[in-house]
Amino acid sequence: MLEGHGHVDDGAFTSEDLKFFLPVTLPGRLGLRFTDDGRLQGTVAKGSGTGSSVDGGKVAWLDYDAPARLADVAGPWAMRDMSGNGFQVRIAADGALTGTQGACALSGAISPRASGKNVFDVSLAYGEAPCRFPGAAFSGIAVSYVPKAGAAREFFLTGVDRWRLNGFFIYGARSTS
Repeated sequence: MLEGHGHVDDGAFTSEDLKFFLPVTLPGRLGLRFTDDGRLQGTVAKGSGTGSSVDGGKVAWLDYDAPARLADVAGPWAMRDMSGNGFQVRIAADGALTGTQGACALSGAISPRASGKNVFDVSLAYGEAPCRFPGAAFSGIAVSYVPKAGAAREFFLTGVDRWRLNGFFIYGARSTS
């Protein structure tokens, strides 16, 4: 997961305080430019390295301009983190979030972002030990989408703690339980 504060100027997005949340947290930087055909091109770098090239286009199946709707995400979700650990998450109709990861309890809330775009604001709190982040609170975003016609709706949640020392990323598809 990548997280950072950035700014847009003359078609370019830059972030000098980027953080990579892998098994360890590393500093980095990001520089992207929007091309005339809607692509993003630039570099992303960990630490003080030279970085890697980025060249990507619009994600065809994500309608960013559609408003996020709680009705689309309410219910149960079978999810995983980047290490493959399983999470069971349930979103109530009012956006209340509850869940488990093994013996760890999770709680929080999601709400559609005020921008009217297809993004939710997320707060997530881990319970006490044996949780990976005992007692930690995170804030971030979530996005829900259907990757192709007839496929199950998918959902990811991601965020960082207030010190930007720890981050989480969980993703999954609609659960049947």
